[in-house]
Amino acid sequence: MGKFNFLSALMFTCFLIFSAPVQAQTRLAIAESYAYLVNAGRAIRGESIVDLQESINWANSSTTRDVKDAMLQEIKNAQDYFSSASSDNACEAYAYLKNTRYRLFEGRSEEHSSLVNKCLNMDEPTYRKEIDKDLSDLFGSLR
Repeated sequence: MGKFNFLSALMFTCFLIFSAPVQAQTRLAIAESYAYLVNAGRAIRGESIVDLQESINWANSSTTRDVKDAMLQEIKNAQDYFSSASSDNACEAYAYLKNTRYRLFEGRSEEHSSLVNKCLNMDEPTYRKEIDKDLSDLFGSLR
């Protein structure tokens, strides 16, 4: 846990220093990103995935700050699971996490199964490094 916190702090600092201005995040992008992130957290913990629309509906009925706070909490809750998750759970979470990032930062998403397959074809250190970076970037952008 200590190693991840140091790495997260370092990556967050680099993100703040070197990142270009981020495109304005629409309410829809935030709601859809929240839905993907909820399922990333559930996947990494080995829990059942929920319908994306259910999470989007909650996000749309909440304030933007409440949604971002819930996303920050989801990241914090899921962090400990990434280091010990099976590759199947990690790759499911990887796919949802990538779509969280894509939706929030780029306004797009990719097919879930293709992202899972991409992850399964990577070696563990590579996909874990991507997961750490995505979590750090998301954490920094939501604060």
